[in-house]
Amino acid sequence: MLVTFILLPGMEKAIVRPFKRPNALCRLICFPWAGGGTSHFAQWGKLFSSSIEVSVVRLPGRESRAKEPFAKDMTAVINEITSALLEDLQEKPFAFFGHSCGAYISYAVAVHLKEKHGLEPIHLFLSGVYAPHSEAFLLMGKVNEVKDEDILEHVKFLGGTPSEFLKNEDIKKHLIRTIREDVSILQTYS
Repeated sequence: MLVTFILLPGMEKAIVRPFKRPNALCRLICFPWAGGGTSHFAQWGKLFSSSIEVSVVRLPGRESRAKEPFAKDMTAVINEITSALLEDLQEKPFAFFGHSCGAYISYAVAVHLKEKHGLEPIHLFLSGVYAPHSEAFLLMGKVNEVKDEDILEHVKFLGGTPSEFLKNEDIKKHLIRTIREDVSILQTYS
């Protein structure tokens, strides 16, 4: 299935809204997992009722932003997402959904919006994530010590990545780098 991505004025390339619903009652902003892009969540825009408009965060270094340098820290990510969404979030209620690495980023953006702009989501959905004080979270900080093969095995174990992607050397290398870069962002947020 072909999904057309609509880049909205003022949102530049950081936010994708595949199915624009100006009369929606609420916006759901989705934050993908480490190494993830927009394609999975883009489908949600079609599946939800017309009362919910789905947007997806697209970080630098992937998809149409593949030639851009990866973000170096959580502050840069927070600032870019906030800048892209701020006007939009003042129009109607919104919720965040973050999965895995995206859960941490969505939480950080929610805290920033509340502290700096007095805005907060009506709900913050988090999935597939460890508590920031857990041993598993602390082990993620050692992602640069993990062998490429072990990262790929974990990706295969989790599922969701087409096997033909994992057979392509360029795609594999980019996926591993993207995962490493995304996880390293988490280490810059306290």
